Amino acid sequence: MPVSAKLSRSLAQALGEEAATDMVDWMQRVDTQRIELRDHLESRFTPLDARLAQIEAGIARIETRMDQRFAAFELKMEQRFGAVERQIESTRADLMKWMLVFWMGAVGSIAVLAGVLG
Repeated sequence: MPVSAKLSRSLAQALGEEAATDMVDWMQRVDTQRIELRDHLESRFTPLDARLAQIEAGIARIETRMDQRFAAFELKMEQRFGAVERQIESTRADLMKWMLVFWMGAVGSIAVLAGVLG
């Protein structure tokens, strides 16, 4: 951050020429150190950013595989539930047939007994 002439004059008036010069030099050193620190940190974090990108890509691949596995599992479960539903429907139809035969037999028997006894 360059120090403006106005700030330099204000410091010189408030602190004196020597103190103002020292203050401006100190501010420039701090700014230089800040820039160096930022550059250093950026250079240190660049490999970390690259590694993080690799990790994110790995997670994305895992998520894709998990989505595929869940989709396959869901399809398999739908097929199995469909088979169970068909089995239940078939069993229900068989039960209905046997109930009809039973009740017809029972009603027929009662009718024959009523005819014989009546």
